[in-house]
Amino acid sequence: MKKLLFFLLFFIVLHCLAISQTAEEYLNSGIAKYKLEDYRGALEDYTHSITLNPHHPEAYYDRGLAKYQLHDYSGAVEDYSKAIELDPVDASSYTYRGDAKYALDDLNGAFADYSKAISLNPDEEKSYAGIGAVKITLKDYTAAVENLTKAVELDPNDKQAYFGNGYAKWILHDDKGALADFNELIALDPNSSSSAIVYFYRAQSKFDLNDNDGALEDYTKAIDINPNYAKAYVCRGMVQIILNNNILALNDLNHAIELDTTDDNAYAGRGLVKYNLHDYDKALDDCNKAIEINPDNAKAYFTRAIVKQALGDNVGSNSDKQKWQSLSGNDNQ
Repeated sequence: MKKLLFFLLFFIVLHCLAISQTAEEYLNSGIAKYKLEDYRGALEDYTHSITLNPHHPEAYYDRGLAKYQLHDYSGAVEDYSKAIELDPVDASSYTYRGDAKYALDDLNGAFADYSKAISLNPDEEKSYAGIGAVKITLKDYTAAVENLTKAVELDPNDKQAYFGNGYAKWILHDDKGALADFNELIALDPNSSSSAIVYFYRAQSKFDLNDNDGALEDYTKAIDINPNYAKAYVCRGMVQIILNNNILALNDLNHAIELDTTDDNAYAGRGLVKYNLHDYDKALDDCNKAIEINPDNAKAYFTRAIVKQALGDNVGSNSDKQKWQSLSGNDNQ
C-alpha cells in the first residue's frame, strides 16, 4: 500500500512538473513570436501558458503587451492588473498599464500608474516619458518638459521622449531648447518615415529663430520624406513669401490646397501671394475662403484688409483691420 501511494505521489509530481514545463514553453514561444511581431500568435501562446499556470505574473504581463500591440487596450489593462495582483512591486507592469490607460484616454489613471511605477523604481524611464505625454495632453507643458527631460537623461535613445520634449519647448517658445532636442532626435533616426514631423517642427523652431534658410531646408526634407505633408507645403510657402519667391510660394500653396481643401492658412497664404502679384480679385477670393473656413484667422483679415485697400474699398479695409486687431491683440495699427 505504501509503495502504491509512493508511486501515485511520484506520478502526480511528474505530471505537475510536466505542466510547469509546458507552460514555460508556451511562454517562451510567445516571447519569440512577439519579437517577430507575430502578436496574435504570441497572444495564443501566452493564453495557453496562463491556462496551464494561472499564477505566473510574467505571462499576464507579456499577454498585456501583445494585446496592446493589437489595440485591445482594455484587455491589456486587465492583464497588467492581474500581473500586478500577482507581483505588486513590479514597476514595469504599472508603466505599461499606464500606457494602456493613456490609450483609453484615462489620463488620471495613467498618471497614477506612472507615478506608482516611479515610486517603485525611480529610474523607470518610460514612466517619466508617460507622465510627459499626459502633461502635453493636458497642456501643462512646463511639467511635460520636466518629466521628458528626466526621461531622456535616463534613456538618451528614447525618440518619442525627445520629440515630446522638443514639441513642449517649442510651445513654450524655448526655440533653442526645442531645436536641440529635434537635432538629437534626427541624429538618432535621420531618414525614417516618421522623421517628416521631426523635420517639420525643427523647421518651425528655425523659423521662429529667424533662420529662414534653415527652415526652408527642413520643410523641404519633411516633404521629401512625406510628399503628402500639406502643412509642410503651407509653411514652406510662407517662407518663400518672406524670401520674395512668390512663384515658388504659389506652387507650394496650390499643392497644399490640393492635398487639403480645408486648410485656412493655405488660402490666406495664397491670398497674400496673389496680392504680391497684383491679382487682387483672386487674392480677395482666397481671403474670403480662409475666413469662411476659420472666422478667427487673424492673418486672413489682415491680408483681406490690404487687398480691399488696393481695390479702393477703404471702408471694408478698415473693418477688416479692426477685426485683425481684435483677433491678434495688435492695437498699433
